[in-house]
Amino acid sequence: MDLSALRQKIDSLDTTLVNLLNERARVSLDVGAAKKAAASASDVQKDPDPHVYIPTREKQIYEKLKRLNKGPLNQDSLQAIFREVIVFTYLVYPSAPPRSSTHPLLRSCLHPSPCKKKSQSPTSARRAPTPTSARTTGSVIASHMFRRSGSKVYVFDAVERGRTTYGIVPFENSSYGSVVVTLDRLIDTELRIRAEAYLGVHHTLMSNSPLDAIKKVYSHPQALGQCKRYLDTHHPVAERIPVTSTSAAAELAARETGAAAICSLVCAELYGLNVREQNIEDVKSEF
Repeated sequence: MDLSALRQKIDSLDTTLVNLLNERARVSLDVGAAKKAAASASDVQKDPDPHVYIPTREKQIYEKLKRLNKGPLNQDSLQAIFREVIVFTYLVYPSAPPRSSTHPLLRSCLHPSPCKKKSQSPTSARRAPTPTSARTTGSVIASHMFRRSGSKVYVFDAVERGRTTYGIVPFENSSYGSVVVTLDRLIDTELRIRAEAYLGVHHTLMSNSPLDAIKKVYSHPQALGQCKRYLDTHHPVAERIPVTSTSAAAELAARETGAAAICSLVCAELYGLNVREQNIEDVKSEF
């Protein structure tokens, strides 16, 4: 088959994909209408802000994709594509969250941006129902729809004040227990937990100095604790300096000679740091 014929086939497939995506969106609208009708007909107390998006349903979709996928797309790529399809399909609902002019569905999270994996399990919260309140997707994440925040408190504030639709914050670590700041705010706020996800802990040592020249190591206190055995063995005399987040550690290490940061791999590109050691966490099965 020649190149021209192959390109024509791709054009035909693209046309089919557009039609199928719009058909999927229309069926999703029908699903939302059916749920609303079922809720109206029920004798139970009505939810003033009923959910069209159900996190467990999204998980079922990804599990089905894993069973169906025969390649050449790998599972991560296919799931990323469907994640975008799901979130933008959600936006066609008449009662979808208010949208800003630049970001139709913003999520606030601890920086760096885009939202990085934290060492604790994150939870997504939403505002309590109001006439114009936003419904949240929880684990539906479009990769470009994040606004970074400097701390967990700012994440809560951003959602409460309507600057973002959702907030993603860490709440627990398998070795170091609950994240007290998050739990304290959940007691006082009207936000609701919408969904949770469990993320594996993988820490990286980054520095623009050679390993034998590292005099200080910045990181979040939990990350320093999770890498204590590694630091005791390889950098026993380096000063360990706790900071507010692993990304803040990366930012500091990038400015100083002889400084390193324990952080996630994404910080290498964001802050111009060299990767010195990967997977330095003491417990490999931690989340």
